[in-house]
Amino acid sequence: MATIVKRPNGKWQAQVRTDGKNVSKTFTTRRGAVSWSRDIEAKAERGCLPVDMTLLRTTTFGEVLVRYRTEIVARKQAGRNEACMIASIERDDPQLFATRLDKLSDKRIARWRDRRLQTMKSASVCRYLGIMQHALDIAMRDWGVPLPTNPVREVRRPTIRNRRERRITPDERTALFDAAAAYRNPLMHPLVVLALETAMRRGELLAIRWADVDARLSVIRLRTSKNGHARTIPLSPTAIDTLTRLHTDFGSVQSGDRVFTLKGNAVQLAWGRIVARAGIIDLRFHDMRHEAISGFFERGFSLPEVALISGHRDTRMLLRYTHLNAVNIVAKLRQTSAAFGDSKCPPTQ
Repeated sequence: MATIVKRPNGKWQAQVRTDGKNVSKTFTTRRGAVSWSRDIEAKAERGCLPVDMTLLRTTTFGEVLVRYRTEIVARKQAGRNEACMIASIERDDPQLFATRLDKLSDKRIARWRDRRLQTMKSASVCRYLGIMQHALDIAMRDWGVPLPTNPVREVRRPTIRNRRERRITPDERTALFDAAAAYRNPLMHPLVVLALETAMRRGELLAIRWADVDARLSVIRLRTSKNGHARTIPLSPTAIDTLTRLHTDFGSVQSGDRVFTLKGNAVQLAWGRIVARAGIIDLRFHDMRHEAISGFFERGFSLPEVALISGHRDTRMLLRYTHLNAVNIVAKLRQTSAAFGDSKCPPTQ
């Protein structure tokens, strides 16, 4: 049975006794206390109530994040970045890290969010909140942590306004290729070409091995990607020619050798120099993925076909990468009008 008592501070404490153990929580309204009590009693009837509720009082939020980093993040493709983010949470707010789970609330997380928004972009704050939420979800589902709800899920996410619509003009493409071809590292030019021909991410390009390239079928079999899923990427004639010349220039290579023997940081530094020499302003390496995906749509590829190439499993995210050029669409409209006959309004009487 549930017991609901109004405390001297005006708040309401709900207490439920099941299997000889007391479970309690404080709410600002009586309605919230009643709702929670009923939920706990329903879980107890289904046998879903955790046996030892003292775990919330002896476990800190930081301990959950550290275990999440050790057991979950370490197996992720982008695990290093998430591990650094967890370390940043501890460094930025040690009190949050030391908060007991029975004291962890959405208001506490919201205060952390508001403070980080003063020095961090909204998209980055959302990624941090995503890690916190997933860590608590894992703890509740797999580690037996008896949180009634995940407090991070109740925290409003800041609005993200980082949508880029940067397209590469034909003149910029020519200048980019010329600057890359003249760069001292001969791998940068084919890397840039393949980025624009395949829409592959920088990390995916650098992970390709010669064993992954099937010149006969004109595909690259990518073993893993950012989202952890393997995929097969079709290659254009330009991409095949680029890989063939690259293989010839290498001479003797083993199937297990990487196609691009470059580090991510080295590519980033080289990209900055190449863009500067080309006289191009505000162009990131990742913008080539946007350009390639937009180009696929403009060439008439369907949404499933582009998703197959890009590896997007969420079409909403794929459309965020798509920035069609209105001038190209006008040309396409003229072609279709010529092919099927342009409908004209009847003359006025």
